[in-house]
Amino acid sequence: MQNLKLTDLIDIGILQKIQDSFSEYTHMASLIADENGVPITNGSGFTRFCMDLTRNTELGYIGCMECDRMGGVNSLKTGKPSVYQCHAGLCDFAAPIIVDGLYVGSIMGGQILTKPLDENHIRAKAAEYGIDEQEYLNAAREVHMKSESDVLEAANFILKLAEILSEMAYNNYQALKASRSLEKAACSQASYIIDMNSELHKNIKNWIYMAGCIADSEDIGQIRKIISTFISEGQQFLSSIEDTVEFAKMTDGEIELVEEEYSVREAFEKLIDDEELADVGKINLCVDENVPAKMFGDTGRISQAVIKLLQRMKGIAPDGELLLSVFCPHCSYAAELEIRIGTTEQVTSMEEITEANNSFKNKNKYINVRDLDDIAMTVTGRIIKQMHGTISAVKTEKSGIEFVIKVPQLAVSEE
Repeated sequence: MQNLKLTDLIDIGILQKIQDSFSEYTHMASLIADENGVPITNGSGFTRFCMDLTRNTELGYIGCMECDRMGGVNSLKTGKPSVYQCHAGLCDFAAPIIVDGLYVGSIMGGQILTKPLDENHIRAKAAEYGIDEQEYLNAAREVHMKSESDVLEAANFILKLAEILSEMAYNNYQALKASRSLEKAACSQASYIIDMNSELHKNIKNWIYMAGCIADSEDIGQIRKIISTFISEGQQFLSSIEDTVEFAKMTDGEIELVEEEYSVREAFEKLIDDEELADVGKINLCVDENVPAKMFGDTGRISQAVIKLLQRMKGIAPDGELLLSVFCPHCSYAAELEIRIGTTEQVTSMEEITEANNSFKNKNKYINVRDLDDIAMTVTGRIIKQMHGTISAVKTEKSGIEFVIKVPQLAVSEE
């Protein structure tokens, strides 16, 4: 991450469009700079006082970069937009762009006045920077006056934009990391890598289009809706990439089980609240009374498998509520944990059952990128097999389809 720049994660054209839109919407200047305060976009709505005069001098430009850097840093420390007076006497504000906990840049606005111009300060700066005093004064008198409430509103808006850019950059960073891991795991398959790059290209083109819609819109509600779609699609594709990387690791034997004592009910209650299941709707959990209070096994891997099956079931039956039932039909020191995932919606297609079972049993060492939707099921099948369990999709009278996992565990307590 240390070697990556903001422009490695978000196309500079997108940054420029978002910045231009902010400036047009607020009638204030705007700029995006890197972590050192060096501009990475062309200034939007810049005043003649700043662009043509102050930044055109060596000392003035150094002062601008330092203000730009400190504005983002101060906002990072407080968690609020930083509103400050720049070295030349104008009011500016800034918010940081954060990726994976690292400060990679800031987005700034301002170049306005909130109180009458201090002409003595302008004269002193003109002498310091070697600018004609009268020309500097005339340019300063052209700067717009805004109320403090207008500035605070714009500063909060720019903080939201910074949060959006941070989320975009983080998702792209995660996708880039996963993509690099995938390339390393499948370096011998040139055709696979080409297909994956093609899939990435298709998604990125769609994201650029959505970013353009953000830049062209002044409707905050519409912007939020597009951003929500943007993030959702990015997370879905990132999940597919992560599943592919997991598959590659498994084919090379890189799978590790972490077994520990866990509370069964607490584990499944925590599972259904997982953020990955935020979009699947209501999940009805039923833990049979015969299930031991505590068991010993890899609850993390079990949860991973169950989450993927719940997501798949929601895709099969989007209008139904999900049913998650936990049993222990053979309970002694060595127990069998049985997990059933169903739905309240009637599903009659046998094709879904056949496809799911084929995915669980996929024995191919390599896969095609067109099979991304099935990779999650293949990964799930291999996880359960690694734990010496079984997994299958079965026909039922109630819903038409049900996923069944049976995994041997150690019963720690039957209280």
